[in-house]
Amino acid sequence: MDATKQELIDTYSRKLVDDARSNGDLTSLFDEVHQVLTVFDQQHLETFFRNTTIDDETKATILSLFQKEVSPTLKTFFDQILLRRDYPLVYPALAEVIHYSQAAMGEYDMRVTTAVPLLASQRLRLIEKTETLLGLKVRQLIEAVDPEILGGFIIEANHKVIDASVRHQLQQIKNEIK
Repeated sequence: MDATKQELIDTYSRKLVDDARSNGDLTSLFDEVHQVLTVFDQQHLETFFRNTTIDDETKATILSLFQKEVSPTLKTFFDQILLRRDYPLVYPALAEVIHYSQAAMGEYDMRVTTAVPLLASQRLRLIEKTETLLGLKVRQLIEAVDPEILGGFIIEANHKVIDASVRHQLQQIKNEIK
């Protein structure tokens, strides 16, 4: 993505977060944007809005459907996208809203990938250790199971990764003996 588009994405997302913060609605905006992004992911709308073979009128119609169901703050964002016809920037701007709002709240989603599901006590210990190691507050834990990591875990929070998986450790050993 070129610098001009990235700057526009940052402008859109920072304005949304600033508006929500000044209205005391930052947590609500975060939750709402998270729900919208979930729909985008489920319906492959990021690809839809980036597709240059789909006409702007069709894209505007789909975006207008969202406008009927969202808060005034998010409706204003969609108005700007519609006005400027910046359809390919909808998804990345909303994704940045998640990042900026987490930073503003000082709370981050934590993704943990394990080979087997975690017990409740393990979840709590991982959250506590992650908060201490990374110096952040965990908003919610998102779990994924991936048997290919063999054992251990991979934690991602605030663009930081702790890879304590057996697969990663084996790869390090392999690299050392080469």
